[in-house]
Parts: sequence; C-alpha cells; structure tokens
Amino acid sequence: MTVNLEIKEKRSLLEQFKEIRNQTLELVKNLEKDDFVVQTAVFMSPPKWHIGHVSWIYEAIMSKLDKNYKFYSKEFSEYLNSYYQQFGIPHDKGLRGITSRPTVDQIFQYFNIINQKVEKFIESQILNEDQKKLIVMGFHHECQHQELLVYDLQHLLAEQYKPVRKNKIVNQTKKHKKKFVRD
Repeated sequence: MTVNLEIKEKRSLLEQFKEIRNQTLELVKNLEKDDFVVQTAVFMSPPKWHIGHVSWIYEAIMSKLDKNYKFYSKEFSEYLNSYYQQFGIPHDKGLRGITSRPTVDQIFQYFNIINQKVEKFIESQILNEDQKKLIVMGFHHECQHQELLVYDLQHLLAEQYKPVRKNKIVNQTKKHKKKFVRD
C-alpha cells in the first residue's frame, strides 16, 4: 500500500469518526441538563447513558485492537455496558435513570477523552482491513444509538422535543415556470 493511500484512508476514517460524533452531539444540543438523566420507562435510556455508551463502545473496540489498552474507568464500563458479558456484568437497563454517577458533566468529559483517544489511535496505527472494519462497526453502532436516542428523546419530551433541523423544506406551493421549446 502506498503512503498516500494510507494517509487518505486514515483521513477518511478520522473524518467519518468526527462527523458521527458531531451528529450525536447535535441531537442533544437543545436539551437542558436535567433532561440528560431522566428515564421515563424501562424500555428507554436516558440521554446521558447514550452519550456515554457510544463512547464506551469505542473503548471496547480499542481493547480488541490493542492488547495493552486500559479502559478509562471500571465504574464507567459497568454503567455503560449494555449487554456485552465479556466486559463484565452490565448495569440493569431499567435502572439507568436512577444512577446519578457518573454525572452529566463527567459523561461529556469522557466523551471528549474517548474522542481524543480514538483519533490518536487512528492517526498513530497502521490498520489492516479487519481493524478498519471493526472501527467502522463502531461508527455503525453509534448511528444505531443516534436513532435510539431520538426515539428516547421523543418519549421523554413528547411534543416538547425540538430536534435540530438543518435542511429547510422548499415551499411546494410556488409554481416554477417551464419553458417549452417548439420544434
């Protein structure tokens, strides 16, 4: 593999990672701090947990790619693990909303720390195809949680949920003049 191709692939992985992480933050940017900890039903998770879990999954992936990887915190891993038995006993899903620690601020600090770790890892490693696929699987996992997060926010906030909208809908009532060419 040429050096230029390897650099482009790393850049692409980094760009995808940053874009997906930013999309996750966009989903919660209109929330109040109190909104992050509420769990309104056993089948949903508080936004704080989603933000932390999508960071934790990258730790799980990095631990598979680097045998010397050390998890940020045993307590975070226990709380943020959803059902991966190989990483310990997961926290009960129905009780995620009654756990006050880690705090919302600690979860966002963790989110940023994991961003830095993943970015540094991608930049500093020569990744084979299987390793790249594992990292991309993390991207897909986070996208899945973005969808779950939106569903949970709708359950949490009902009609008060105001998602961030970037695309403006074109007014369909305007008639466009068509020019016809005669033969």
